[in-house]
Amino acid sequence: MAHRFDVTDVFSPHYRVAPPVPHVPARGRPDVAVAVRGGAIACAASALVLALLIVPLPHRGSLDTGVLLALNRFAARIPLHNLQWQLNDNEIPQLLLAAGAMMLWNRRADRKWSRDLTLLALSACVITYVVSRVVQHFVDRPRPLLEVQLIPFVNAGVVDEVRASFTHFGSLPSDHAALYAIAAVVAFAVSRPAGFVVLAIGIWGALFRVAAGFHWPSDIAAGALLGTAVAVLVLRFADAFRPLLLHVHRAFRREPALMSALGFIALAEFGASFPIAKTLFRGLFHARLFH
Repeated sequence: MAHRFDVTDVFSPHYRVAPPVPHVPARGRPDVAVAVRGGAIACAASALVLALLIVPLPHRGSLDTGVLLALNRFAARIPLHNLQWQLNDNEIPQLLLAAGAMMLWNRRADRKWSRDLTLLALSACVITYVVSRVVQHFVDRPRPLLEVQLIPFVNAGVVDEVRASFTHFGSLPSDHAALYAIAAVVAFAVSRPAGFVVLAIGIWGALFRVAAGFHWPSDIAAGALLGTAVAVLVLRFADAFRPLLLHVHRAFRREPALMSALGFIALAEFGASFPIAKTLFRGLFHARLFH
């Protein structure tokens, strides 16, 4: 068996060189390129679904109402539909996603990458939430609960309370679906299993909001399109956010207790659909721009 020699060592031409150690890529590094490509495909798919839902069919109207009624009938028949209502009405899907963000922030593998990814995801959430609320303010589209006779999941008092809370703002797009889409794109950047888990949580939450009459199916498609597009753009042009990321990392090193508290507030806001932000905006501008 032939041996390899170090040809650069003129003093020991027969020195046996150990085989080179193969390069092992960093385990767990978020594959942003995969998430960006997949997100672009998801944007195209969401746009196609949105077009199919809103285009009127001959003598049948649009698919929007038909899909809404079908999901409502199906959800009313499944077991534990009252529990499903309570879980979604209390923002349990968002709480699960907030817990996932905390896990990503404290991830040991490629900690800096993981924390950068968490901050980029939160930036995308803020951008998406503001855009969706502004659109809801100017696009007058009533909620299905106000327009269509649906099968209630719980007692009439709860339904009336929910219906009353939906009288001052539009339905398009679904900010919940947009936030779920951002979480799914970021999760796929971490790993496929995480991506599929988050995607399943998002689909469950979004479809149940349709079945309960909170949103039209086209609202969900529009929200998914918005959230995915913003997430893809933020990840694609992450360098533009580099100064912000550096400032946050430095702040965590200087004041870890304060920044951890602020991070907790941010995740609590996300998990509860931004109640503090809504109150501040209403108080500052005396308008129901954010509901």
